[in-house]
Amino acid sequence: LTPRFSGDIPANPKDMPFAVMYFISCAALYLSASRGKVLTRILCLGILFGIAQNIRTAGVTLYGILVLYDTYAYYQDRQVNDPSAETWGQFLLREAQTVTLVGIVALLFSLLTWPYLAMNLITNLQEIFAVERYYTWNETVLYNGSYVEGTKLPGSYFTTWFAISTPLMILVPALLSFFLIGKRFRHRLFVLFLLMITLNAIAYLMVRPVAYDGVRLFLFLVP
Repeated sequence: LTPRFSGDIPANPKDMPFAVMYFISCAALYLSASRGKVLTRILCLGILFGIAQNIRTAGVTLYGILVLYDTYAYYQDRQVNDPSAETWGQFLLREAQTVTLVGIVALLFSLLTWPYLAMNLITNLQEIFAVERYYTWNETVLYNGSYVEGTKLPGSYFTTWFAISTPLMILVPALLSFFLIGKRFRHRLFVLFLLMITLNAIAYLMVRPVAYDGVRLFLFLVP
């Protein structure tokens, strides 16, 4: 555990549980990809995704990771196995069914454990995403020697804080890994980590939520 992660444990009751559930969800996604128990995978991922998105709406990025990782795994398997065993069309249909069923299980779990959502699904779900998207926080953040409004921070805010708060024993090997990225793409775990970072970075740049306390919003990427 890095100091930035362990330091938030005593006083951060939302981002820390979310970080743990996000990690467990991605671990389950990775471990269940090569197993043949489709129903078990759907139920497990549905429940884990449901818990994660109940804690923070950023959990919805897990669906994107699921689709892209399964697509990469299928592409890699085609290089080794008989390509005619399952066509791309058959795979995409199967993947669409899997993601839909995982989403249904996650939604049912949310309805059972979140009474506010169960009262009026469509309206309250829209309100939840709106509150997260347009969260009001009219404070300033100290960044690069000056105070900047939380809604006007540059896109480099998180990368700068990750560089500052990550121990060198982790940061240096991570940066050097880019020189080996061609070989690393053959390792599924590396691809999974890359998808987690890339998708959430894109989501942040698109939504641009209020940011504060360094990498607090992206603590779930630290483990």
